[in-house]
Amino acid sequence: MLVTTPEGLTVAHTGDQWSRGDDFKWIDQVASRFHVHILLPNDWSYDLARLVRGFNPDVVVPGHANELGHGIDKRQTYAFSYERRAGSSRFGGNRNVGYANPLIVMTWGESYHYERPGPIR
Repeated sequence: MLVTTPEGLTVAHTGDQWSRGDDFKWIDQVASRFHVHILLPNDWSYDLARLVRGFNPDVVVPGHANELGHGIDKRQTYAFSYERRAGSSRFGGNRNVGYANPLIVMTWGESYHYERPGPIR
């Protein structure tokens, strides 16, 4: 889902995107058509680094990190989000191929105030 607010802020939410097939044909092209300010992917997406590079957002705010609704055996640590940014290949992708976009890892109940770095692009 891609939403642009009346103020021109564009937010993309990938839901539970996991595909490793044909979806990357369009994911790889998103940044060439839209400027995404905030990307909200699920933290366990297949090849998360490629997904982020396709959207090329100003900031990445992943969901499902340390998901408290899951049993302890299914939870992923907050550190895992940073490992994936650096190029961890667990859950797909290429080892040591990460992404450079800023990452904000939040816990339940936390909030984040995004300030656009410059004029609307």
